[in-house]
Amino acid sequence: MPHRPIFFCHIPKTAGTSLRTAFERAFEPDEIVPQVAQIRQNGGLYPTIETVVATLASNPVPVRLLRGHYHYSLHEALDDPVKIVVLREPVARTISALKHEVANDMSKKDEILAKLDRGVLPIPDNHMTRFLSGSMKDSGGAFRHARQRSLFRDPIVNAEEQLREAMDNLKGIDILAVTERMDLVEEPLMAFGAKMPKARLNKARIPEMELNERQMETIREHNALDVRLYRAALNHLGLDPAVE
Repeated sequence: MPHRPIFFCHIPKTAGTSLRTAFERAFEPDEIVPQVAQIRQNGGLYPTIETVVATLASNPVPVRLLRGHYHYSLHEALDDPVKIVVLREPVARTISALKHEVANDMSKKDEILAKLDRGVLPIPDNHMTRFLSGSMKDSGGAFRHARQRSLFRDPIVNAEEQLREAMDNLKGIDILAVTERMDLVEEPLMAFGAKMPKARLNKARIPEMELNERQMETIREHNALDVRLYRAALNHLGLDPAVE
């Protein structure tokens, strides 16, 4: 029986680099889309949706893994894939994302902290909910990178509807884990011949970003949907909220 293809919806700052490495060690390079060479050619970033869809159509061998910082709806580009998603406690994930901004000279630490003090979140809010709700397809049914960008960055219009859709999608995820309990994904990975690296990968390259209570509250307020989504995931996994 042929293997079901895998779709790894890699939400940033959720230990996804370790999972990505596990698959790269287990599969042949041409069984993975986008390929490592494509990522290198794109400056270390995942290529556009259009590039990915074109590669899927032209790949000379069956694709075993489709992975990347792509919206959950991209799983529809594969035939009955095993869907993998890892979530992370929203405040911790956001702080990690802010540290990434500083480490890559995209923002200044002092400017980030000043904005948080003013009640402003300097990056898009509710990132996990955005990944798991809506669709990248345009009116013609084609996957579009511009559509994904809009889903990830534009203001959320109907918060409750978007959260409800994200929660519904949780139920259809074949392998769901949270960063705080990566053991939940380690055993299922072994069925694909993949093994998680022992060492943590992609560590932030800057000192800890210490936030005061006002700054933490800003993050919580702006990620209220993600907080509820994460708690729903814990409930779905049968985990005690204390894992947070």
